[in-house]
Amino acid sequence: MEEDSHYGTTLQLFLTAVDTPDANTAIFRYERPMPLNLLLRALPDLGYISPKHCTRIKADIRQNPLNLAPVGTGPFKFVQYERGQHVIATATRTTGGRNAPYLDRIVWRVVTDRAAAAAQMEAGQINYSPFSPV
Repeated sequence: MEEDSHYGTTLQLFLTAVDTPDANTAIFRYERPMPLNLLLRALPDLGYISPKHCTRIKADIRQNPLNLAPVGTGPFKFVQYERGQHVIATATRTTGGRNAPYLDRIVWRVVTDRAAAAAQMEAGQINYSPFSPV
C-alpha cells in the first residue's frame, strides 16, 4: 500500500510497539504523542483493521473489492455503500458490557452542500458533521 499512499507510514512514524494483551485488545505505543489534528484527519483511513488474508490480494490495492465492502473488527459491521449517497453499518452485538454499541445502526450520509447539511442538522435528520464546517 505504501506505493499508493504514504499516509500510514507518516502516521506510524513514531510507533515503537503494539501490545496485544488479549485477543480483543491492541495497544499502540508511540515514542512521542500523536498530534490530535493529524489523528483526527487520519480516522477515515484508520477506521477499521482488516484481517491479514483480506489485504494480501496481489492485485492493485486501488482495485481491491474490499475498498467498497470492508471487512474489519469492532462493534459494527459493514452493510452497504452507495457512492455519493451513504455508508451503512449495523451493530454486531458480539461485544458485551461497557463496550457494547448502544446504536443498532449507523448511517454516514454524503451531504456535499453545507447549507443542506446545516438544514438537515437543524431538522434532526443528521446528528454529526465531522468533515464539514456546519
